[in-house]
Amino acid sequence: QSRGLWSRYAHARHRVSLREGGDANEQWLFHGTCALTPKEVCTSDDGLDPRFSSGGFYGRGTYLAESAAYPVGGRYAHRVSGHNGARMQLLIVQAVAGAAQEFGVHVSEATKQMKMPDLREDGRRYDSVRAGPHRPTMAGPGDGGEGDDASTIWVLYKVPRSLPRFPLPPVP
Repeated sequence: QSRGLWSRYAHARHRVSLREGGDANEQWLFHGTCALTPKEVCTSDDGLDPRFSSGGFYGRGTYLAESAAYPVGGRYAHRVSGHNGARMQLLIVQAVAGAAQEFGVHVSEATKQMKMPDLREDGRRYDSVRAGPHRPTMAGPGDGGEGDDASTIWVLYKVPRSLPRFPLPPVP
């Protein structure tokens, strides 16, 4: 565990929790690292960095799944060399999802171009996207049968430092 990353995570969780009335919406989710080993991905000073994302149903962000079947069923799990693809590695990620913009199974050209979630009715931006269930290579749920790799997915976006931050409510 990186103490620096944990400190930044705890601070972000606290900020989101204050802003959202005490609920940071923490989730335990699965993340595949494709060709990179999980160790390589975890050595970044920024943690899971969405700038390395090639995009997907909801633009360039960090894609996380509620079910391990999603990254394993797609091309996202890291295949360990020397095992004919039979051994795979995933990250189990503790994530602050905050206020999630719900998309259900809706995917469009506009969602594929997203760089961050939309604004809420009160003018504040959503923190993440929650959608699905989807299968790794196509929008929409699977058939529910054995081996179904459909899962609800979450997408987290890195907020550029140049964007204005919304003020936090006062601490009671």
